[in-house]
Amino acid sequence: MDDFLKHPKVQYIPLSINNLTEGDWKKPYYNDPEFYLYLDHEELSAKLSHLEIPNNNIPLPEEMKESMIIIVINFRVLRGYFRFLTTKFIGEEKKGYFQVFYVTKKYFPKRVLYFTLYNEEGDRVAWENIEIIK
Repeated sequence: MDDFLKHPKVQYIPLSINNLTEGDWKKPYYNDPEFYLYLDHEELSAKLSHLEIPNNNIPLPEEMKESMIIIVINFRVLRGYFRFLTTKFIGEEKKGYFQVFYVTKKYFPKRVLYFTLYNEEGDRVAWENIEIIK
């Protein structure tokens, strides 16, 4: 498990994946795994509305101060790791599925970080450079 990590596992900070909501999701124009990260409650709410994902378990703005909310579609994140400037979320591809979870942002420096989704076999299925602003 996770043998594809470039460094020994003890060199990574394990991230707790705290699920807020997940389930079946049917949007025909999204076929590949994708993810979106949010530090701002207003932007998060707008994206959830656009994707037609229920927002009933989403934290209030004041509760988001120490967290980063992540929306994942067509994929289910099972675990995450952070090392230096790279965050790796590992899970399984699931067509027609959504997941909304949060991770603490205390480990992330205020700069551009590299976020990736990997399947269990170690294939990178989605990635993006995202600037973290605290």
